[in-house]
Amino acid sequence: MTSASRRGRRKPTTSSKTMRTRLLHSVWRVVTWPIRTLWYMVPLRYRRIGIGVSIIAAVAIFEPFTPAHTLSLALYYEARDEPWIGRRAVAATIFNRRDDRRFPNTVAEVVNDGRERGRLCDFSFMCDGKSDLPWVHHYSKWGAWLRSRFEGYVYSGFDALGIYPDPTGGALFYKRTDARSPYFTEKIRLGEFERVSGSFGAHEFFLYRK
Repeated sequence: MTSASRRGRRKPTTSSKTMRTRLLHSVWRVVTWPIRTLWYMVPLRYRRIGIGVSIIAAVAIFEPFTPAHTLSLALYYEARDEPWIGRRAVAATIFNRRDDRRFPNTVAEVVNDGRERGRLCDFSFMCDGKSDLPWVHHYSKWGAWLRSRFEGYVYSGFDALGIYPDPTGGALFYKRTDARSPYFTEKIRLGEFERVSGSFGAHEFFLYRK
């Protein structure tokens, strides 16, 4: 090889970004060395159990803060004894409120709307003074809670994809058919609300008159 060709080839240099990455990696290995050492001293079967317990604990801690969990609570407390179409209609009403500028813009805020007013929550189960933990109820209700959880996640998934079918045609309010409500009666008399036609379980649904 000639001297000219040697001069033409430059020795590769290490960038500052690469050096910083290597330094952080070395620090990480030093800091985590005791944990990694103890981890590999544990038998494999116990390590697998530890991983499973960690996953379950993470889900238990963070899952209550998800929109799907909040929707599941609403389905359970508002429509657990209704047929499937009734629960679908309740979920659609929550989604419609979230998408309407007159209401909060997240599922959690919609369901919690009015808690600052005390016992005047839009969703009564949030202000009834009872526990909002379905699993502390009688075991006969656990099946309804599991079903509500499943449907809450399914409906949230369809909504995230933009393909959730709304059987109510845009309803923003509902009440039980067997409950008298002067509020809804007055709103209908004044022409502000109109009732959604159709049967949706134990509730009747309303929207603003256009």
